[in-house]
Amino acid sequence: MALFLLNAGGLEALQSMTLITALPFSIIILLFVVSLVKALAIDNDYYKRDFQVTPWSGLFWKERLKQIISYDDQKSVNEFIENTVKPAFKELQQEFVNNGIEATVHFFRKTQKRRD
Repeated sequence: MALFLLNAGGLEALQSMTLITALPFSIIILLFVVSLVKALAIDNDYYKRDFQVTPWSGLFWKERLKQIISYDDQKSVNEFIENTVKPAFKELQQEFVNNGIEATVHFFRKTQKRRD
């Protein structure tokens, strides 16, 4: 195509054709730049929020999954609830109270009937 344009109209024809074909792509690239700037601004605002403690990094998902499914018996589940869940809920309740929000946490113990 370039050789045809050089033979038909010289260097000016080749330059004009290059500009004409590059114009739509430059407009698309400018739209991509605008979209990228908007997305980065949104992302920046999200990570600057006070309630955002740590973003999900995905680094320790295997360990978290292992913790979730590693409780085989009722005793392990009860220990997890007593040592991890209850303190976490109490801490959450206290944080609500510190921020002027009335919060109450109720713990119920489900009794299971065993069949022998």
